[in-house]
Amino acid sequence: MTRRTITLIALLLAFATSAAAVTFIAVQWIRGDTASTSGSILVTNPNTSTAAWAKVGANLSITSGVLNATTPPNFSDEEVPAGTPNGTLASFTLAHTPNPSTSLKVYHNGLRMQQGTSADYTLSGNTITFLAGAIPETGAVLVADYRF
Repeated sequence: MTRRTITLIALLLAFATSAAAVTFIAVQWIRGDTASTSGSILVTNPNTSTAAWAKVGANLSITSGVLNATTPPNFSDEEVPAGTPNGTLASFTLAHTPNPSTSLKVYHNGLRMQQGTSADYTLSGNTITFLAGAIPETGAVLVADYRF
């Protein structure tokens, strides 16, 4: 049995950012429960009631002791791309354009497909195009996870 120590430090901070970024953010928690989340904070935009974990360097920076933030990325999990698999349809459409494009993970009947011109599919904007030999058959289940 592995034992993990979780450290939570409560903190509430409001600040303004540039016009291109969120104008008011409430920072609620700093956590350090795993290597991947160590130093992350929960950033909430009270104008939209959205929250996301962010790390310094990704969505946050500290300059001369001032915390600066940009809007955290949005996530789409287990999205079913538009289009009906029928063995001939190769292109399917996502609700949003993945950003970065490498964040897109496509699953065909539960198996993760590989992105690239010599792999299973390519991505252009929000359109997934399956390559010959990987075109989903009738009744196939397609699911996509990505940031946008």
